[in-house]
Amino acid sequence: MMPLSDFVADSVFCIDVRAEMAPLLDRVKEIVRIFPGKLADESLDMFPRISHRAKIILFKNDADGLPIITESKFFTISGDSSQEVEYCEYIDSIQAIGGVNGVSTPFEALDAALNSDWSRTEGKLRQLIFLFTNATESEYTEQNRDFRHSVLESSDPFTCDSARYPALMPRRSRKIIVAPQKSSLYKISEYSGTFFIPIADLSELDIDLVINCVIPGL
Repeated sequence: MMPLSDFVADSVFCIDVRAEMAPLLDRVKEIVRIFPGKLADESLDMFPRISHRAKIILFKNDADGLPIITESKFFTISGDSSQEVEYCEYIDSIQAIGGVNGVSTPFEALDAALNSDWSRTEGKLRQLIFLFTNATESEYTEQNRDFRHSVLESSDPFTCDSARYPALMPRRSRKIIVAPQKSSLYKISEYSGTFFIPIADLSELDIDLVINCVIPGL
């Protein structure tokens, strides 16, 4: 059972695990590991009680360039130490191996993230989606044209019923998308209740920078 909270935060971390990400993976894993506790500490004045769940989606391509998506469950980080340990163990197991150079499929990972089993409790809801990849927009595959049409070319997919996303985030929630700066995902910021936070350079990213960007959107 979720503890009594001022708000519920669900975080989904989409991580590129192609071999090309190997030099940056430890930095990303550390941010993902620390983020739930750091968010609770830094938002204590605004929200003394937070229920936080976290999920991880790993993505890369096979030899034919087709997407390989691996999803974890949602781990309850607050009020359940056993799941917090399980969460950290899952992060420790992540490796950047294989994939195809110059090809990345973050839209498939984001598609899976949007279809997550989001919390639907009463009260304040915050959905955070993080995209960690060193791929450029030109390396994104065109496999997921439906994602482009449904999300990037829609008038506002987050405020209407969506056949593509039956489990889509509740309308009353606030969505925060953290993704590469040079990405067509910036269009998401035009949707109601949605914030887009650009990442300039993964090699310079640290937990304090992430927290300082996210807190204002809460």
